Amino acid sequence: MRLKLHNLRVRVLLGVAFVTAALAFCYLSVDRNAEGRTFNNLDDLPARNYGLLLGTSIYTPFGGANRSFINRVNAAAELYHSGKIRHIIASGAEYLTDDDGHPTKYGCDELRAMHDSLLTRGIPDSVITLDYEGLRTYRSIAKLRVYGVDSVIVVSQKFHNDRAIRIADHFGVDAIGYNADPTPDTWLRVRNFFREVGARVKLYIDLLTRNNPKFIETERLHD
Repeated sequence: MRLKLHNLRVRVLLGVAFVTAALAFCYLSVDRNAEGRTFNNLDDLPARNYGLLLGTSIYTPFGGANRSFINRVNAAAELYHSGKIRHIIASGAEYLTDDDGHPTKYGCDELRAMHDSLLTRGIPDSVITLDYEGLRTYRSIAKLRVYGVDSVIVVSQKFHNDRAIRIADHFGVDAIGYNADPTPDTWLRVRNFFREVGARVKLYIDLLTRNNPKFIETERLHD
Protein backbone atom coordinates (compact mmCIF):
# COMPACT_ATOMS: atom_id res chain seq x y z
CA MET A 1 0.00 0.00 0.00
CA ARG A 2 2.78 2.41 0.92
CA LEU A 3 4.55 1.62 -2.35
CA LYS A 4 1.39 2.36 -4.32
CA LEU A 5 0.90 5.66 -2.49
CA HIS A 6 4.52 6.55 -3.12
CA ASN A 7 4.19 5.79 -6.83
CA LEU A 8 1.00 7.85 -6.99
CA ARG A 9 2.73 10.83 -5.36
CA VAL A 10 5.61 10.53 -7.80
CA ARG A 11 3.25 10.48 -10.77
CA VAL A 12 1.32 13.48 -9.46
CA LEU A 13 4.53 15.42 -8.86
CA LEU A 14 5.82 14.53 -12.31
CA GLY A 15 2.52 15.60 -13.82
CA VAL A 16 2.59 18.92 -11.98
CA ALA A 17 6.21 19.47 -13.01
CA PHE A 18 5.39 18.74 -16.66
CA VAL A 19 2.41 21.11 -16.72
CA THR A 20 4.40 23.85 -14.97
CA ALA A 21 7.28 23.45 -17.41
CA ALA A 22 4.90 23.57 -20.39
CA LEU A 23 3.21 26.72 -19.11
CA ALA A 24 6.57 28.36 -18.45
CA PHE A 25 7.84 27.44 -21.90
CA CYS A 26 4.79 28.86 -23.66
CA TYR A 27 4.91 32.08 -21.67
CA LEU A 28 8.64 32.76 -21.68
CA SER A 29 9.21 31.78 -25.31
CA VAL A 30 6.70 34.41 -26.40
CA ASP A 31 8.49 37.00 -24.26
CA ARG A 32 11.88 36.10 -25.68
CA ASN A 33 10.65 36.09 -29.27
CA ALA A 34 9.44 39.70 -28.88
CA GLU A 35 12.62 41.06 -27.29
CA GLY A 36 13.62 44.34 -28.94
CA ARG A 37 10.45 44.41 -31.03
CA THR A 38 8.10 46.36 -28.74
CA PHE A 39 8.55 50.00 -27.85
CA ASN A 40 7.49 52.27 -25.01
CA ASN A 41 9.10 55.40 -26.42
CA LEU A 42 7.55 56.91 -29.55
CA ASP A 43 10.89 58.34 -30.70
CA ASP A 44 12.45 54.87 -30.85
CA LEU A 45 9.61 53.39 -32.90
CA PRO A 46 10.12 52.90 -36.67
CA ALA A 47 7.30 54.18 -38.89
CA ARG A 48 4.95 51.82 -40.74
CA ASN A 49 1.97 52.46 -42.98
CA TYR A 50 -0.46 50.46 -40.85
CA GLY A 51 -1.29 50.23 -37.18
CA LEU A 52 -3.36 47.34 -35.79
CA LEU A 53 -5.42 48.42 -32.78
CA LEU A 54 -6.46 45.30 -30.88
CA GLY A 55 -9.87 45.45 -29.26
CA THR A 56 -10.96 45.04 -25.68
CA SER A 57 -14.13 45.92 -23.80
CA ILE A 58 -14.79 49.49 -22.76
CA TYR A 59 -15.92 48.10 -19.39
CA THR A 60 -14.17 46.18 -16.65
CA PRO A 61 -15.88 43.01 -15.30
CA PHE A 62 -17.37 45.29 -12.62
CA GLY A 63 -18.85 47.77 -15.09
CA GLY A 64 -16.31 50.54 -14.64
CA ALA A 65 -14.37 52.26 -17.40
CA ASN A 66 -11.62 50.03 -18.76
CA ARG A 67 -8.34 51.94 -18.68
CA SER A 68 -6.74 49.33 -20.95
CA PHE A 69 -9.21 50.31 -23.69
CA ILE A 70 -8.63 54.03 -23.16
CA ASN A 71 -4.86 53.64 -23.16
CA ARG A 72 -4.88 51.59 -26.36
CA VAL A 73 -6.96 54.17 -28.21
CA ASN A 74 -4.74 56.98 -26.90
CA ALA A 75 -1.65 55.11 -28.11
CA ALA A 76 -3.13 54.56 -31.59
CA ALA A 77 -4.07 58.23 -31.86
CA GLU A 78 -0.58 59.20 -30.75
CA LEU A 79 0.94 57.06 -33.48
CA TYR A 80 -1.21 58.62 -36.16
CA HIS A 81 -0.71 62.23 -35.10
CA SER A 82 3.05 61.72 -34.85
CA GLY A 83 3.18 60.34 -38.41
CA LYS A 84 4.31 56.88 -37.32
CA ILE A 85 1.32 55.28 -39.08
CA ARG A 86 -0.99 56.39 -41.90
CA HIS A 87 -3.89 53.97 -41.43
CA ILE A 88 -5.49 52.27 -38.42
CA ILE A 89 -7.05 48.80 -38.56
CA ALA A 90 -9.25 48.40 -35.48
CA SER A 91 -9.91 44.72 -34.86
CA GLY A 92 -12.38 43.25 -32.39
CA ALA A 93 -15.96 42.04 -32.13
CA GLU A 94 -19.47 42.93 -31.00
CA TYR A 95 -20.51 41.54 -27.62
CA LEU A 96 -23.89 43.20 -27.04
CA THR A 97 -25.75 39.87 -26.90
CA ASP A 98 -24.91 36.30 -25.97
CA ASP A 99 -25.25 33.24 -28.22
CA ASP A 100 -28.97 33.06 -27.41
CA GLY A 101 -29.57 36.70 -28.34
CA HIS A 102 -29.97 37.97 -24.79
CA PRO A 103 -28.37 41.30 -23.80
CA THR A 104 -24.93 40.84 -22.25
CA LYS A 105 -24.17 42.56 -18.97
CA TYR A 106 -21.49 45.18 -19.60
CA GLY A 107 -21.39 44.06 -23.23
CA CYS A 108 -20.23 46.44 -25.92
CA ASP A 109 -19.51 46.84 -29.61
CA GLU A 110 -15.71 47.06 -29.46
CA LEU A 111 -15.37 48.32 -33.02
CA ARG A 112 -17.95 51.09 -32.69
CA ALA A 113 -16.37 52.15 -29.41
CA MET A 114 -12.89 52.26 -30.93
CA HIS A 115 -14.14 54.06 -34.04
CA ASP A 116 -15.97 56.75 -32.08
CA SER A 117 -13.08 57.16 -29.63
CA LEU A 118 -10.60 57.61 -32.47
CA LEU A 119 -12.81 60.22 -34.12
CA THR A 120 -12.97 62.23 -30.90
CA ARG A 121 -9.17 62.19 -30.87
CA GLY A 122 -8.99 63.77 -34.30
CA ILE A 123 -8.44 60.67 -36.44
CA PRO A 124 -10.15 60.99 -39.86
CA ASP A 125 -12.79 58.39 -40.60
CA SER A 126 -11.15 57.76 -43.98
CA VAL A 127 -8.04 56.22 -42.38
CA ILE A 128 -9.92 53.80 -40.08
CA THR A 129 -10.77 50.24 -41.12
CA LEU A 130 -13.03 48.18 -38.85
CA ASP A 131 -12.43 44.43 -38.71
CA TYR A 132 -15.41 42.75 -37.02
CA GLU A 133 -13.86 39.30 -37.48
CA GLY A 134 -11.26 39.87 -34.77
CA LEU A 135 -12.83 37.53 -32.23
CA ARG A 136 -9.35 36.52 -31.12
CA THR A 137 -5.89 38.03 -31.52
CA TYR A 138 -4.98 35.05 -33.69
CA ARG A 139 -7.73 35.98 -36.14
CA SER A 140 -6.86 39.69 -36.03
CA ILE A 141 -3.32 38.94 -37.15
CA ALA A 142 -4.33 36.34 -39.74
CA LYS A 143 -6.78 38.85 -41.26
CA LEU A 144 -3.89 41.18 -42.11
CA ARG A 145 -2.87 38.86 -44.93
CA VAL A 146 -6.41 39.11 -46.32
CA TYR A 147 -6.05 42.89 -46.30
CA GLY A 148 -2.71 42.57 -48.09
CA VAL A 149 -0.83 44.02 -45.11
CA ASP A 150 2.60 42.49 -44.50
CA SER A 151 4.08 45.11 -42.15
CA VAL A 152 2.35 46.59 -39.11
CA ILE A 153 2.64 48.26 -35.72
CA VAL A 154 0.48 46.42 -33.19
CA VAL A 155 -1.11 48.61 -30.53
CA SER A 156 -1.98 47.07 -27.18
CA GLN A 157 -0.44 46.46 -23.76
CA LYS A 158 3.02 44.85 -23.84
CA PHE A 159 1.97 41.33 -22.81
CA HIS A 160 -0.58 41.37 -25.64
CA ASN A 161 1.85 42.83 -28.17
CA ASP A 162 4.38 40.09 -27.38
CA ARG A 163 1.82 37.40 -28.21
CA ALA A 164 0.61 39.22 -31.32
CA ILE A 165 4.18 39.40 -32.64
CA ARG A 166 4.62 35.64 -32.22
CA ILE A 167 1.41 35.08 -34.19
CA ALA A 168 2.54 37.56 -36.84
CA ASP A 169 5.77 35.61 -37.32
CA HIS A 170 3.70 32.51 -38.02
CA PHE A 171 1.68 34.29 -40.72
CA GLY A 172 4.67 36.03 -42.28
CA VAL A 173 3.74 39.53 -41.13
CA ASP A 174 6.57 41.87 -40.12
CA ALA A 175 5.21 43.21 -36.82
CA ILE A 176 6.49 45.44 -34.06
CA GLY A 177 4.52 46.68 -31.06
CA TYR A 178 3.79 50.03 -29.47
CA ASN A 179 3.04 49.43 -25.81
CA ALA A 180 -0.01 51.21 -24.42
CA ASP A 181 0.07 51.94 -20.70
CA PRO A 182 -1.30 49.08 -18.57
CA THR A 183 -4.36 49.45 -16.38
CA PRO A 184 -3.55 50.94 -12.96
CA ASP A 185 -5.91 48.44 -11.32
CA THR A 186 -3.74 45.81 -9.59
CA TRP A 187 -6.50 43.18 -9.49
CA LEU A 188 -7.12 43.50 -13.23
CA ARG A 189 -3.40 43.26 -13.94
CA VAL A 190 -3.19 40.00 -11.99
CA ARG A 191 -6.30 38.73 -13.79
CA ASN A 192 -4.80 39.68 -17.16
CA PHE A 193 -1.61 37.80 -16.32
CA PHE A 194 -3.40 34.53 -15.65
CA ARG A 195 -5.56 34.97 -18.74
CA GLU A 196 -2.41 35.58 -20.76
CA VAL A 197 -0.87 32.32 -19.50
CA GLY A 198 -3.84 30.43 -20.94
CA ALA A 199 -3.84 32.50 -24.13
CA ARG A 200 -0.21 31.64 -24.84
CA VAL A 201 -0.89 27.94 -24.38
CA LYS A 202 -3.80 28.28 -26.82
CA LEU A 203 -1.46 30.06 -29.22
CA TYR A 204 0.87 27.07 -29.40
CA ILE A 205 -2.07 24.72 -29.82
CA ASP A 206 -3.14 26.84 -32.80
CA LEU A 207 0.37 26.68 -34.25
CA LEU A 208 0.70 22.93 -33.74
CA THR A 209 -2.71 22.23 -35.28
CA ARG A 210 -2.00 24.66 -38.14
CA ASN A 211 -5.16 26.61 -37.48
CA ASN A 212 -5.94 28.72 -40.55
CA PRO A 213 -8.97 30.94 -39.91
CA LYS A 214 -11.54 31.52 -42.65
CA PHE A 215 -12.81 35.02 -43.41
CA ILE A 216 -15.49 36.63 -45.51
CA GLU A 217 -14.30 38.25 -48.72
CA THR A 218 -12.51 41.49 -47.89
CA GLU A 219 -11.06 44.18 -50.12
CA ARG A 220 -7.32 44.64 -49.93
CA LEU A 221 -6.10 47.89 -48.42
CA HIS A 222 -3.94 50.22 -50.45
CA ASP A 223 -1.09 52.38 -49.20
